[in-house]
Amino acid sequence: MRYAAKRYASIIAIIALALGVWLSTVGSASADSDAGGLVVSVTPERLSTSVGQPAAITIALANESSEPTTEVAVHIDITDPRGTNSVDPEDWTPELTLSREALLPGERVTESWTVTPIQGGDFVLYAVVLDANAGVEPGTLSVSNGVPVHVEERRSFNPQGVLPLSVAMPTLLGVALVWRFRRVRLK
Repeated sequence: MRYAAKRYASIIAIIALALGVWLSTVGSASADSDAGGLVVSVTPERLSTSVGQPAAITIALANESSEPTTEVAVHIDITDPRGTNSVDPEDWTPELTLSREALLPGERVTESWTVTPIQGGDFVLYAVVLDANAGVEPGTLSVSNGVPVHVEERRSFNPQGVLPLSVAMPTLLGVALVWRFRRVRLK
């Protein structure tokens, strides 16, 4: 069941990303998405980090329409566009969605997130902004630019400090067996 839910979440993420790319190229020369006058962008434009290293991202929201927005929900997502890694965004950041009050015409706000990758590979991080009423009535959806994220895999000779235990236990067992057999022989 959990695998199927991850699969559906990945499909939705890919569709949202494709929609964001499409929206950013239709009628706009920038990489930002502009749906209903709300422009969403993620910085930095590229991110390179390693497994376990926190990385800061900033999401900018700008209301470029002449009307105030409704309350909005800002959501970040991470996906592997090649589908080689299963990505669970909750493992990268504890808070995926934030609520924002309505933005006045011309108002610009930023939200900051920290993501901590748990696996190596190449990913895409993006933000989606929804009307707070999107679940009740049709609303607008704004999707940011996709940020390429390269995560370097860190290999460790002693992952989580288990090396002393993994060497000591077999050694102690070996010494105990040798001592036991010597003692039996001497009798």
